[in-house]
Amino acid sequence: MRYGITFENFSDFQRSPGVWDPLVGVMWRNQGSKKWTLSVKAQGGGFAAGTDEEWLAVGKADWQFAKHFGLMFGFGGFHFKISNRVLGKTLTVNQTLYGPQFGFGIYF
Repeated sequence: MRYGITFENFSDFQRSPGVWDPLVGVMWRNQGSKKWTLSVKAQGGGFAAGTDEEWLAVGKADWQFAKHFGLMFGFGGFHFKISNRVLGKTLTVNQTLYGPQFGFGIYF
């Protein structure tokens, strides 16, 4: 799958959706109690292999209310920037997404 963008006075810009980018990160996890687990994860990259810059940060709490079932509550953010140079002009896509997270878990 590919997409293309055409500007009036420029050549076509084509790219496949998605990037492969090396990331480095850290994660902290703590079994707060028998039913609660807390975790924080941060990753960063953008070594010009796929994106110019990229980062991700997520904090969450898992509540296992039964032996095989639980709920997840959290908040996360993701940012990336991709640039391409076409005929001496730079096209930049820059996006930041963040917000609450909620999930239902089945544990084995």
